[in-house]
Amino acid sequence: MKLIPKLGLWILLTVSTSVYAQSDTVWNQYLRIQPLQLLCRELVVEYEFPVTEKLTIGLGAGYRFRKSSGTSEVADLMRIMTADYRLQNMANPYYQGVKFSLSPRYYLDTRKSFYVSAELFMRYWWLNRLDEQYLNPKGTYVRARKSEEMDVWGGKILVGLNRKLVSFSAHQAVYITPFLGIGFRHKAYTYQRIYLSSLASDTGDNERGGMNLAGLHGGFSLAYRWAR
Repeated sequence: MKLIPKLGLWILLTVSTSVYAQSDTVWNQYLRIQPLQLLCRELVVEYEFPVTEKLTIGLGAGYRFRKSSGTSEVADLMRIMTADYRLQNMANPYYQGVKFSLSPRYYLDTRKSFYVSAELFMRYWWLNRLDEQYLNPKGTYVRARKSEEMDVWGGKILVGLNRKLVSFSAHQAVYITPFLGIGFRHKAYTYQRIYLSSLASDTGDNERGGMNLAGLHGGFSLAYRWAR
């Protein structure tokens, strides 16, 4: 599975960065999620720990759950935003996915209010042996079995604002963090369709390819903060 060597690389990066974290301070740590991702049934959790007074490292891991049937809750919105079927992973209710990320953040002040972040990430999508029925352009009723995989590598440059939302004590609080930035990603995909009904001489479709994409990113995260 293509994911295994990439996961090993991510673990290596995690180990190499964590050795720089110092334990003799009372700097803040954060556990973050992005609530808007839940609309697409994807949950990504990030642990952010300090390296210096102003520099932190965020390590993220997430999973996108497959929907058993029906259409995606945000399918129409995502189709408008993406146009091409290869980019409609979030709109496809049958896709599953995993994500890993590494995010160095530099705060412009010791209170950790404003920051600049460089996020590196990988995501793996898959869809296995999905039976489908449709009319082809010739008007013939078709039954087919479809499988897809997609590897995504990329990076983002983000700026954000860290603001306290609720305080439980001097060392525990919940923060809201709006952010905005730009990004770049490379997608490599494999697409296979096997026809289960007769279509003259056709037995199936196989496609491989890749694409490079730039984009704008925006949103907000909620974070539980504690001090050590």
